Formats: sequence, C-alpha cells, structure tokens
Amino acid sequence: MASACSTRRCGSRARAPTPSAGDASTSWRPACPRRRSTHSTQALGDWPDAIRLAARDWGVPLPPLTSQTYCPPALRIARRLEIRHDRLTAENLEALASCEHLSQLRALLLFDSGLDLAAIAALCRSPSLGALRTLTIGGNYVDDDGAKLIAEARAFPALEQLALPSNRLTSAAMRWLTESQRLAGLSALALPENEIGDDGLAVLGRSRLLGQLRSLDVTSNEVGPDGMISLCSGGALHRLEVAFLALNRCGDDGVAALASSAARLIEANLSENRITAAGVGSLIAGAAFAPISRLSLAYNQLGTEGAMTLGDDDVRQLLAADQLARLDTLDLRWNPISENVASARQRPRILVADPEP
Repeated sequence: MASACSTRRCGSRARAPTPSAGDASTSWRPACPRRRSTHSTQALGDWPDAIRLAARDWGVPLPPLTSQTYCPPALRIARRLEIRHDRLTAENLEALASCEHLSQLRALLLFDSGLDLAAIAALCRSPSLGALRTLTIGGNYVDDDGAKLIAEARAFPALEQLALPSNRLTSAAMRWLTESQRLAGLSALALPENEIGDDGLAVLGRSRLLGQLRSLDVTSNEVGPDGMISLCSGGALHRLEVAFLALNRCGDDGVAALASSAARLIEANLSENRITAAGVGSLIAGAAFAPISRLSLAYNQLGTEGAMTLGDDDVRQLLAADQLARLDTLDLRWNPISENVASARQRPRILVADPEP
C-alpha cells in the first residue's frame, strides 16, 4: 500500500483516471472489467456537492442525496464512499453512519469535512460498518482524543488500512493506536503531516502492531535519527514493504538503521531527510535493502561535504551495487546530475529523474 494522504511535494503521487487526480486515495478499478461503468464516480445532488460514490460492481446512475436523505437505496451497491470539502456535523455523520445500506461498504474517506470529536464519536458508534476495510479521515480535527475513540471503537472489526493525515496527532495518538486490541488486523497505517515525532516512533517500535504492518506512512512528522533508530531497533520490521518517510530529518544515522532492518522493503520515500553521501553508502551496504525496487532520495544533500550536489561516483555506486540489483526507479530530483550520470537512464532497470523545471 502507498501513503496517499499527503499533498506535500514529495509525499503525493497521482493516479489516473480519478475525479481528483492529485490524490491517490481516490483511485479505484472496476471489479468487473466486462461491465465498465459510465458512472464510476458521480456527484450526488446538493448534499454535499463533493460526495462521490464509486459503484464498483454496477454501472448505474445514482439518485440525488439531499439534506433530508442520508440513506438512499443506491448505497447498497457502494463499495467506496468519499466525502470531501463539506462540513459534517455530528448529527449528519450519525445519520449517515447508521444507514443500513452501508453494510457492503469497504472504504470510507472523509477529507476536510470539519469533523470534531462529537462527529468522530458518532462514526465510531456505527452499526453498519462491519465490512469496512479502509478508513481515511484527513484534514479534520481528530487530534489525540479522536484517535483514542477510533482505537477503542467496536464499529470497524474488519479494518485493515487506517489513514489519519493532517489531524494534529502526537505521540499520544500513536500510543492509543498501537495498544488497541481492536486494530489488531491493521496492515497499513498512514499518519502523514502530524506531530508524531521521535517519541511516537519509539512507541510504534515497541508495539506488536509494527510486526504486522506492511505499509507505514509518517511523512512530515518531525522524525529525527533517534526516532528512526528506535523504530528499527526492535527488529519488528520483517513484514514492512512500503515506507513513506519524506519531509523529516532522519539523516544518515536514521537511513542506516532502516537499511539494516527492513528486510522486505519494496518501496521507500526518503526525500528531504538531510541524507548525505554517507547515507547513500549505508543503503549500498545494507543487505536488508536487497528487495527494494523504488527508492526516492530527492531533496537531500547527496554530494561532497554536504553540498546540494550529486556526485557522479555516488550515483555509479548506487547503480552498480549488487544489494540494489532489483532497483528499477531511483528518484534524484532536485539534484544536479552531470551528463555522464544522466546517460544511466539508458539502463532498463534504472530511471534517474532530472530536476523539475
């Protein structure tokens, strides 16, 4: 799983076709290719304007959703419900969450909806979300108390992916989430653009939850080398396949800890982490990085004496390293690349990205 929640320059990746191409979390694929829907995503009436349903199994028009109708029969075929940029009160959300037609819903995404603690509590009381696999609540006012409500909720017994981006969460929220017995089935946790910090990663590093995660996104969370070392020291990263760590300050020591412990890592975003050529050396030497196929080192300090210059030798070592033999995408944007090194793009297993205009 990819962290798709961040909108910062290093943390977002677009997937098309979607109504909101800048947000990977809006992408979906038809469940039945033979019946491609002409109404795959459709605005529903005027409450709120930005509600969209992806009727993944059926290509049928959907009726309007008005301020008095929170439970239209069309929700019976919905597998994914997304609400963004419209304020929802606790009463609104409770009316929607109690809808009996949501029993087949697999993904619920709530972005910038002004959700307060009362609204989160209403959601957590829902009797209709037992089949939910993915819950995303982004850009709201969840904070640590809201995270506690989610961690203790009985409403999401099948939850596998939880994303709470931009919600002012601290290490206390990480403690609630990692200690919860009700989130024992999580395989993906995304908390980008919060305030988790080193203490929060230390909490995660000591938890049972870390051992079952396959995807972790802590983009832009004030994480330093101590936090990364704490996360990796417990030896519980054996299932982690995707790590989004961009826009932090992990540095060379943090990268070295990750390179020596994440044995199954397939994708890593280490953009803007104060990494120098010494950190590149740790990646090359780290046997745990052998499976990795996608690696981003953009916006770092790769070069001699920490200058914002990528040396030819640094790149050549990366391309030649046996430990990185599966690497097929290497992102070095915003690092000046010489003509000699740029020619490496001709190699089929390596993509070296030029600086963006």
